[in-house]
Amino acid sequence: MDVLVQDYAGLGGVVANLALEEALVRAVPPRPLLRIWQNGTCVVIGRGQRVSREVNVAACAASGVPVLRRASGGGTVYHDAGNLNLSVAVPGWEPGLAGELAALVAGVIGRLGLQPSIGGRGVFIGPAKVSGLASQVTWDATLAHATLLVTTPAGRVQAYLTPAPPDRRPGFVQVPGTPVVRSQSGAGHHGVPAGGAGRGGIAVRAAVTAGTAAR
Repeated sequence: MDVLVQDYAGLGGVVANLALEEALVRAVPPRPLLRIWQNGTCVVIGRGQRVSREVNVAACAASGVPVLRRASGGGTVYHDAGNLNLSVAVPGWEPGLAGELAALVAGVIGRLGLQPSIGGRGVFIGPAKVSGLASQVTWDATLAHATLLVTTPAGRVQAYLTPAPPDRRPGFVQVPGTPVVRSQSGAGHHGVPAGGAGRGGIAVRAAVTAGTAAR
């Protein structure tokens, strides 16, 4: 497996960072590639989502936060330098790739001394969703990617994303006092705890690399 590590400055902008995700699929990687990267501040919606339903457009406009659409499905996510993005691109049709990436993310969180669980399109610590996942599957290549909250305050995420509607699934219980947003939720310390943005990012990156090497 090839590993590509990039910070926000690597490609020069949020649009270029997302364009590379789509390019990885279109180029058909000859072998599996893991991309560990950070992005600038933006809101990213899934391929089939409506901006008006998913995004607090007024808040984004007031703060100058761009709203972008990616080629994969999944929910809306907020990017900034306080969360880490993990992308895996492989040749061929691999519909189970997102599940494998979820297991990798959960393993990384477990290495940090926490107890994660894998749920609907994400990884949770207790009731708080700390990682959202999406995928783009084609006959020639497959991409799965995930966001992982490290130091981004949950309140910042909630300021730009609209609240999710109540979950109508039988047996689903909303934990009182726990806000729900479409892809990332929680308050205060619900992100992966770290001793500062720089050290937290380094620790998570090290855990990701170690988890990949073990597979």
